[in-house]
Amino acid sequence: NIKQMIDDGYLAPTQFMSIGNMLSSESEMQVQNGDYRNEDIDRVIDRTALINWIIADDDKYNWSTQHKTIMYTNSIATTERIVNQFNSPNVRAIHSKLSKSEMEATMQWFEQTTNGIIVNCRMLTVGVDIPSADRIVYLLPTMIHSRFLQSVFRASTKLGDKQAIVYDY
Repeated sequence: NIKQMIDDGYLAPTQFMSIGNMLSSESEMQVQNGDYRNEDIDRVIDRTALINWIIADDDKYNWSTQHKTIMYTNSIATTERIVNQFNSPNVRAIHSKLSKSEMEATMQWFEQTTNGIIVNCRMLTVGVDIPSADRIVYLLPTMIHSRFLQSVFRASTKLGDKQAIVYDY
């Protein structure tokens, strides 16, 4: 179990903060292949309000200036809107429309920077090791627990004495 993995030193202690429910009405959401459909997520969530909320919370939690943060979104459009709204060299995107060299450059930047945010659309879940991340901002409603846990583990990988925090919207 996760507690045992933390006690054994495999994972960093991780705090979970449930910030709010960004879904205005789950009853309007259909399930496809065991999870919410992207088009329903886009229809139900007020993206402008969510992005404004995220920008305000960055001022509160210092994700872009004092931590190495990974944000998870459901779409490339939302990923790009968040990056554009931040308008900061400390906030970069990773998604499937970028070239391999662009993605590699962003990952290299994140590894070398002392603080910043990578906003990604379902890219940094399985098969990637990012032990320097210490914050997760989860903006991706999901019914698949393993998807959520895989994302959480990006910041929970043990590195020194860090404390990971997951902000679940």
